[in-house]
Amino acid sequence: MINFPIANNARVFLLPGKCIWSILLIILCVAGSLRAQTYSSNPNSVTFHTEDIHSFWEVFDSTSPKFSAKVFQEAYIDKGSKGLHGFIRGRIESGKHLSKVVKSNLDYYKSIRGSSLSIDARKERFYECFRKLQEIYPEAVFPDVYFVIGAKNSGGTVYDGGLIIGAEMFGDPASEFKPPIDVESVDKVITHELIHF
Repeated sequence: MINFPIANNARVFLLPGKCIWSILLIILCVAGSLRAQTYSSNPNSVTFHTEDIHSFWEVFDSTSPKFSAKVFQEAYIDKGSKGLHGFIRGRIESGKHLSKVVKSNLDYYKSIRGSSLSIDARKERFYECFRKLQEIYPEAVFPDVYFVIGAKNSGGTVYDGGLIIGAEMFGDPASEFKPPIDVESVDKVITHELIHF
């Protein structure tokens, strides 16, 4: 018996001598684990979601200096976008975890505020990158992109609903609290994640 992992942490066990049925089972399991999702082939149809960035800073300001875990959970995470919800497992984790990270890295979060808010003004550059990718690879598809503020542990990832970018990882490298990624490179990270997608 061979243990064979497939999507969504499901597993299929292949039985020797029954390959056709095993292959059929794999196809059915994979097909069943995929969500019915369509993506546009038009890069200009993408929405670059920044509402979670603004929501984070509203919660940050309203809960300072205690940075209530409950408020982070209810007003930021629970009310967040689909992208933010896709960024919880293994990243933000919970309001409690996010509150703890913010408290222990308070000066860092303050230092990246302006950079995270500058993402709104960079959207035309993102469209340019996506249009260029379409020229290079006409079969490309273009999902929505979600910018979130996370727990300082991921610059970006993909999920079945699109791309998720951890905006807190970007900042001004000249600041006292250096971010892992220069905010001028956010377009490169988005394009990188799109290639993964």
